[in-house]
Amino acid sequence: MLLFPNKFKKPSAWIFYSSVILGICHLFFFESISSLSSGLELNVPMFLSDWLIQSEQFWIKNNLMDEIISLLLVVSGIVHGFSKEPVEDELISRIRLESLAWSVQVNFMLVILETVFIFGIHFYEVMIIQLFLILLLFNLKQQIALNRFYKQSDEK
Repeated sequence: MLLFPNKFKKPSAWIFYSSVILGICHLFFFESISSLSSGLELNVPMFLSDWLIQSEQFWIKNNLMDEIISLLLVVSGIVHGFSKEPVEDELISRIRLESLAWSVQVNFMLVILETVFIFGIHFYEVMIIQLFLILLLFNLKQQIALNRFYKQSDEK
């Protein structure tokens, strides 16, 4: 498995967990944060038209805060989750794989529950959260498992 160098582990962790907090603030407190990110409003090309907008314009004005947060979350989450440990062996690889499998299973169990119990526009809002929740679950589960492993190793 191709992994990122260990030197990226801590910086990507800081960026990832900071981006999670920023993303939550952006999602739930959009009105108060939008004034802070007003300088990020740029003209961007619209490749796919929204059926509600019915715009013939190719260039639209868009605040890029959500795109920046999304890119920070995805890139730093992948780098953090797939960076080498100081000592990389089969057990660490197994912990990484089990954490990934667990996060996929939990994420899709939540998708099933959300499909049954959440409707309308709230369903789409929750699906946006689901896009990033799988990375958050994976990284948290992996760090908890690695901390337990290192703690047991230190006790021996």
